[in-house]
Amino acid sequence: MGIYLLELVLLMTPDELKIVRRAYAKQITAAVRVVDERVEAAFAEVPREDFLGPGPWPIFRMRKAYVPTPTADPVYLCTDDVVGIVPERHINNGQPSLHALPPLSDGFAPMFAEQLLSA
Repeated sequence: MGIYLLELVLLMTPDELKIVRRAYAKQITAAVRVVDERVEAAFAEVPREDFLGPGPWPIFRMRKAYVPTPTADPVYLCTDDVVGIVPERHINNGQPSLHALPPLSDGFAPMFAEQLLSA
């Protein structure tokens, strides 16, 4: 007689994920003291997973190791962590707060954010 584990995976609803993404955007922009609403809106409205392969995703953690997210729920990408694209070559999508840092957010990023939001 064997023991079977049944894993129940509940993904966030689109409305729940929208709330998490808005909080994520506020945290990222606050961390680097960016007050431009266009930058915050870009972080909230542009899904990070669109720039990655399918999940679960490898998240870069301490000790130079990538740890996969528990599931393919995009909520695990709403952090200020580096996500591996080709982790064995240390190619990643970058740390969100670094993308929000001035001078990027003062000049180029708002224009880029507007383009992303209008696409």
